[in-house]
Formats: sequence, structure tokens, C-alpha cells
Amino acid sequence: ANGDKIIDAFKDVIIMGAGFDISLMSHIWHGLGVEFQPHAELTKGLRYSQHTCGHRLSIKYVFETDWSKNFAGAASEFNGVDTPNLDVLQQACIQVFGDDEFAFLANNDSAEDAKRVFGSKAQRLPNAPCGLNEYQHIHNVAILSALNPTPAHLGFLEHLCKKPEKVRDALFHANVYQAVMRSSLRNLKAAEPVCAVVPDRTVAKALAGYFEGCRIEKIPLELVETPAKPVGAPT
Repeated sequence: ANGDKIIDAFKDVIIMGAGFDISLMSHIWHGLGVEFQPHAELTKGLRYSQHTCGHRLSIKYVFETDWSKNFAGAASEFNGVDTPNLDVLQQACIQVFGDDEFAFLANNDSAEDAKRVFGSKAQRLPNAPCGLNEYQHIHNVAILSALNPTPAHLGFLEHLCKKPEKVRDALFHANVYQAVMRSSLRNLKAAEPVCAVVPDRTVAKALAGYFEGCRIEKIPLELVETPAKPVGAPT
């Protein structure tokens, strides 16, 4: 099998990383016939193999439509006024967090506007937030980013992964998980409630899959959501 050609050159191939099971590498190598097994010695030294802090986490979402840059720039009726969906998401964060400090993940082209809207109570997370510890004092996280590839790139990745539905998990949902884990959820001794505001129901359900016992709810807003138009559809 193709997978054998990849690993035959090595005595051992050891992969270490959080959420590896949903990563692109995992899906691509599975598609090439590579099988992964837990490393008996290394797993003994892990702090934990699954999260036990789910009871602390509330996940709140805004939209039923899957989040994307196109949908973020489209408008829905919010409080009786046509409003860009990204602005709706920002206002939902303000409604949920109030005056509490929070961290947020945003695309480069919208981060400065988000910082202006949120003010000093908000701290922007790096676009690649993996492994950072300096946000453990924060109990609230907002996800504004849209991390979707171009249709051509997406088609290529779906071909490699053999499971098209897993690509969004690997590219977007895994990054959402990493962002939320910068919060006090990272601190095993913390007990404070944590709240994550995410754009849509699909992201909320994917994130909840990491945290048994967490709660999901839709944020109550005066919102009439406009469904996303198919890519290439006339405006």
C-alpha cells in the first residue's frame, strides 16, 4: 500500500499532538492505508487522555448556516435592520460577555475592527493559538474567524482525505478547539465557568465533541437569518 512506502524508511513513526485524530495528516495518511496505534510508554506520561472539564463549559452559537467569509459578509435582519453577519456575531459576543474579559480569534482583515468594537476587555488570540499558556486567566472565548479554503483547494484536500466531511473538522473545528483551550479550561485546578461563543451550530456541536458534559445553546437574538447562497450563484 502507499502508506507502507511512507513509513518503511523509518524504524518508528511517532506522532504527538492534541486532536491528531481529526487532523489533515491523520485523514490523509489513513487514506493511504496507514493505521495508528497508541504509544504505550508515551501515553503513561500524559496529563490526561480526555477532558474532564466539560461541566464548566457553555458553548453558545448564533447562526444555523455554516460560517464562511462569504456568509460573514452577507447580511441578515438584526433588530429590524439589514446587518452584516460578522457584525451580528460581534454584537452577540458583547451581549453574552458584557463587561467580562474575553479572548477572540479573528481573520487578519477583520481583527482591527473587532478590537475597536470590543475595546480593551478583549484580547486577540494568534491565528495559530496552539500551545499558548498566557491566556489561562481568561474564562471567555469568541470565535470570529472563517477558515475555509478555496473550492479548488478544498477539492484537492477532499480527494486526499477520502472523507470530504472531515476536511472542515481538520481546518476549522480543530483550530476552534485550540483557541478555546487557551482559556482557563487549560488549568486543571481552575473551577470557574467558561463560555465560548462560536458562529454556528455545526461548530458548536464539533467543539462539544471534545468536552463531555458541556452545554450548547443558541443565543437569543432578534435575528432573521438569511440563508447562504451557493458559491457562484448570482447576487
